[in-house]
Amino acid sequence: MEGMIKNFPDFRVFSGSDDFLLDILRAGSAGAITACNNICAAISARLFNNWQNDEADALQQAVNDVRSVIQ
Repeated sequence: MEGMIKNFPDFRVFSGSDDFLLDILRAGSAGAITACNNICAAISARLFNNWQNDEADALQQAVNDVRSVIQ
């Protein structure tokens, strides 16, 4: 995904896994499209809007925790 972001700057890349949301946002992606977001949309949206803040890692962990329960 990072290669696509770097090599095709006008191409919008979305992660298909919640686990990669923060990392891929940091790489310059457009976001994520995942099934887990049907349940944890509020947390994912907060992470999407605050991925550059100090709370981003904790929010990513919260998303991961929800995903873990679903799996």
